Amino acid sequence: LTDCLALQISISTMSSALYSAVPNALTGPNYLEWAQAMQSYLMAQGQWKVLTGSPPQDPTKLADWNDTDLRAQGNLRLRLAPSVITAVSSQTTAADIWKHLKDTYGKPGVPVVYQDFRAALSLTIPGDANPIPALDKLEAYFQRLETNKFTVAEHVKGMILMAKLPASMDNMLQVYLSGLKPVAGKTAIESITVQNVRDATILQWEQR
Repeated sequence: LTDCLALQISISTMSSALYSAVPNALTGPNYLEWAQAMQSYLMAQGQWKVLTGSPPQDPTKLADWNDTDLRAQGNLRLRLAPSVITAVSSQTTAADIWKHLKDTYGKPGVPVVYQDFRAALSLTIPGDANPIPALDKLEAYFQRLETNKFTVAEHVKGMILMAKLPASMDNMLQVYLSGLKPVAGKTAIESITVQNVRDATILQWEQR
């Protein structure tokens, strides 16, 4: 009974770690974000080797390899949406599953990139509530765009954020803009950073 309870606790702990490291199941459009998180988790668990290497020639080491492969397969399947699990049902190794997922979902389509870009442009920063959740969401959109190989220039991201700030922060913006200077070969406009605008926004909110 004690051994059984210990095993259940161990499985529960490992599942919690997986769901924490890879919070979103793979649905298809989120492949690049999912793959980065899953790869990091498998590497931390010592299972990434079965996706990148070949089974050992030494028969005494093969059982350990197969066990690691099964664990990696389990972790991969646990973080797949039901429709995606069906698509990999015929794959028999972790490496095969990973290759199939990469070949199928590894190249994001234009609609996915456009959806994130549009969401970033549609987001609003509240004037009567803590702006941090909205700022974090905007940053997440920019990060997803970057992950999907769509890079927005830093000063453009800063300008987008400034355009979303409520009218109550106009004075803060005027102070920020008036202090911009050319630096390191960049024009004053190019010296704008989304982080600086974010910091000024949070400071303005905290000092209200």
